[in-house]
Order: sequence, then C-alpha cells, then structure tokens
Amino acid sequence: FNCADGCESLMDNVSHALRERTGLWTVVLVNQAEHASPSQIASLVGRFWRSTQCTHATASWQLAIDCRRTLFALSTAIGWDILEGETPGHMSCTSEYSEDPEGTASEADGMACADGNGRADGVGAAPAVSGLGGATVSGRVSSSSTSFSLRKRMLAEGSAWLAAVAAAAPASQRPARAMRTAIAVALGSPGASFFSSLIARQNAQRGRRTADGREGVDTAGPDTSALARLVGQEAVVNEVRRRLEAIAAGADSGEDAHVFFFYGFPGTGKTYLSELIAQAVHGSTAAPHFMKFAMQTIKTEEEMWMFTAPPCGVQGKYGAYEQLFGALQPQAESKAHSPRPPGPVLVFDEIEEARQDFMTSALVNAIDHRGFVQYRVKTDNRCTETQSPTGGAFFVLTSNCFMDDLAEVLERESISGRSSAEVYFATRAEMDRRIFDERIPCYRSGNIASPFAAGKMRDRMRGNVWPFLPLSAEQQMATFELELEQRAVLYAESNNVSLHWTVEFARLAMGSPSDAASGLPTPRAAANAAPPFSVRKQIDMLMRLNPTSVEHLYAAGVARCRPRRMHTLILHVHANKPAGKAVCDDADTTASQS
Repeated sequence: FNCADGCESLMDNVSHALRERTGLWTVVLVNQAEHASPSQIASLVGRFWRSTQCTHATASWQLAIDCRRTLFALSTAIGWDILEGETPGHMSCTSEYSEDPEGTASEADGMACADGNGRADGVGAAPAVSGLGGATVSGRVSSSSTSFSLRKRMLAEGSAWLAAVAAAAPASQRPARAMRTAIAVALGSPGASFFSSLIARQNAQRGRRTADGREGVDTAGPDTSALARLVGQEAVVNEVRRRLEAIAAGADSGEDAHVFFFYGFPGTGKTYLSELIAQAVHGSTAAPHFMKFAMQTIKTEEEMWMFTAPPCGVQGKYGAYEQLFGALQPQAESKAHSPRPPGPVLVFDEIEEARQDFMTSALVNAIDHRGFVQYRVKTDNRCTETQSPTGGAFFVLTSNCFMDDLAEVLERESISGRSSAEVYFATRAEMDRRIFDERIPCYRSGNIASPFAAGKMRDRMRGNVWPFLPLSAEQQMATFELELEQRAVLYAESNNVSLHWTVEFARLAMGSPSDAASGLPTPRAAANAAPPFSVRKQIDMLMRLNPTSVEHLYAAGVARCRPRRMHTLILHVHANKPAGKAVCDDADTTASQS
C-alpha cells in the first residue's frame, strides 16, 4: 500500500487483503507510511501488530482471522537526508525485550530483521518491522554499537511522527512504543530513481505552464507574467500589471512618467517588484533599461553629479540621465498623442534619505505632467545643458517610512472574516488618509521628514502610494521557487540541463519553518524585527553568492560529471544542508555532493 495520498482507508484496505489471503504467508508493506493518516497507523499497529487474532469491522463485513503468518512493515523516508553518506549495508535489528547498546537481540516475541536481499524474518505472533532511512537496503545485519547509535538518531528524527500516531491512539493502546521497538535503519545513497516522482511531477507542471503561457500572449506588449514571481503582494502586483497592459494598449498619451511609491516593512519585495517591472517591459534589468540609486549614499553636490554628469570644465563625462534618457527625444507635434514606447525603470531606494532640494526640484520635475530631466552632454569639444522628456519612464520610490502607523492600522483592520484583499485595501485607504491629510512623519521617533512634506510631492503622489505588508515564510519560499523555475528554464534552453528541487531544499534555503501552515508574522513583530536581507538580496545570495547557492551546486555537478555531460541536477537536502545530485550522460552513474 502506497500512502503518498494519505491512506484514509488503510485499515479497511489491509483487512480486505488479509481476508483474501486467509491462511497464507503474507507481508503487508506500507510505503511512505509517514504520509498516512496517524489514526490509521495507530489502529494498524495497536490492533494487528503482535496479535494472534486480527479483527476489524466495516459496514458490510467483519474480519476475524489468525494473523500469525503475517509480517507488517512500515517503510518511511524519515532521516534519509542525514543518513546519506553513512557506511551502507547496516541494518539495525531490535526487539521489544532487547535494546542494549551492543545490539544482541534475542529471539523474543515480535523481533524482526531484514538482510541485504530484502528477506524478512519474524519470530512470534504477527511480527512487525518499522523502517526508517534510505530508499535501498544492502549489505548485512549489524550487531555493533554503531547501529544502535544510528537507531537513536532516527528515533529523534521520527519523534514528531511517532507522537502524532500516539496522540491518535486510544489510551489502552501504545502504538508508538511498539513502533520504536521494531525500528530497522536502512542505509545507502538514493539514486536518481529516488527522485523520479519529483522529476515527473515538476516536468508535468512545466508542460502545463508552457501550454498556458502560449495562450493569449501579446508578443507586442509587456510580458506581465514576470510579475507573478513575487508572491504575497498581489494587490500591488495587480495594479502594476493593469498599468503595463494599459500602456501596451495605448490607453495613455505617453507624455507622463509612471510613478509608484512602495513603502512598508523591510524585506517584503519592494525592490524586487521594481526589477520585475523592468523584466516585464524590457526583458532586462541592466542599463539603460533599469537603474537603482541608493539615496542614503547620494548627499553631496559631487555625489549628485552621478545623475547629471559633472559641470562643464570638471573632469567626468557621463551621467545616469544621459545613459537612460539620451535616446528619448521630444515627439513631433503630429505625433503628440501617439503612445511612447516604455521608458527606463528608475528605482530611488530609501527616498526619505534623499536631499530635500532633490525631492522638491529635480524629482518633481521628472514626475510632473510632461516631465523632464536635465543633464549635461559632454563630447570631446563641447559641453551642453540638455533636457529629455520622461514620458513613458517608470519612477519607483521605495521607503521604510510609516512602519509604526502601518503596523497599527494593519492590526486594527485585520478583522476575522475579512479576505486578505479587503484587509489590504482598508489598510491602504486609512494609510493614505494619515499620510496625505494628517501628514504623519516618516518615523514617530527621529528627525527624518516625510517624503511628502512638500505640497508639490503630495499633489503628484496621491493615488500612487502602495503599502507592502509582511510576508509569511511560505510566501517567501514560493517566491524563491518561482525564481528557481526561471533558472530551470534558462538551464534547459542554454545548457540542455534539467533542474529539479525538493520542497525541503527550498524550505531550508529560505530558512522557512518546517510547518507548512506557518502564517504571517504579526504586524508589530514585522515592524520591530527587520529581516537581515531584502527579498531581492536573499534570492541573490541563494542563487549565486552563498557557498551552497544554486550556481555553486550547478558548477560542482558539472565538475563531478566531467568529462561526461551533466543532464540533470536535483537540489535536495543532505545532512541538514543544501546539496545537489548530478545525473551524468551515463544513465547508470550519478554524482552526489553536499
């Protein structure tokens, strides 16, 4: 019986099989038992294991047979990741009456062992074996203290599962104790076939996404599917998507820049969404399509020259504005109402740290109706003051302002029964009122003014201000998996390498808790405990910077396969660390490294 789907009727199914095999020697093997319903496992162990008579009743029939010729075995993958790399071939053999460190098991009631050929020997009534560890069994039965130590490690790994089974059992039964005393630890390194179901499932998902992606795609417009790679900020993502689609349809005149003010809790995807806008519009996050400016580092007149180029007569040639807008010329009068092509994406990070004269002059001019930027163009013989229109460009201002108020409002608006969208828009409306009408400061403590202290900024930013709310661990993990999927597409198209990963890999890489139901952090906790890295930085580290990053694991897999070619890379967890299993051209050879 394979319990990957939960086996909610396991007892009925086992009973039916035993009734059909009355009087015959039988092995009842439950694969992926850790995924079965704990109550079903508790009933199977509590009522059938080590029993002379197996009884069970359904609505239509009753079971009452002699089950002394039946061996019950539960197979799990618990602990396989920390066991991979141990010396293969050991099988821990225990019994209810013998658990000494030397492993000398007596032939007591219920003892069971298995050897390298898969044979199982049971002594006494209805013997049972509960298997933990790797996917394959090879070698010999070990009677050393090593196997006892491994068994203790596996008991610790499986403690949550055993506790769930114990909690589901009646007080008169002790299934967890019976399972602990029947544990056998199987060692060995899983081959590529161990991941075959994972590979098949992810390939099927990719096939469906590819088919869906081909339907209704406007090749002349932006690829807004890129925006879906940020999970958990759907309200902002949907607004950005609507604006991009309106631009592509020619809904605006193309005379004005598009402005977004993203604010709120750190590490929630503000800069990452800015990059996704550039990816959607231009298919690139490199200049001249995208530039990010850290405003806390641009304070002096000399530092401001990075936008405009140094004054005439001062050494230095190019400024960012020339690189971004130099090719955009004012439209001819006859085409004044024709849509302009999308312009560059400029990100002004932590805009509250910008110089006030920049906020009230240069930035206001850029985002105004028929806005423009001024800069210097230097050639070998000339230096001229020039201005270019900003129509069609995207100005994204990010900020950590207003977090205290945002935490307070979000907590108040998170009313039971409200949908996440209702909570978001109620929070946004109240924050707009506080920001623009009450004119709250950037921080309740400190001397940093609101980015909207000047009336000109308030006038131009109304309707363009979007809060970013806290992300749950699962939402962050989903964002990372979507980034992995993009890398999988790249590897497949460029290198003909298939990339796959386990959920455990993504969870460990993002530092998410093992509980898949982990919810959102409270607004107060999110405001008071800023994450060490932004979503963008965290993904960058996981993809290429960390010693166990995807790119490092990929390079190590290629090296392991050399001189053969690596055709598949499986990212998984080994010894509680990210690891990669490379599958080489020789179908019978795999290379594993951690």
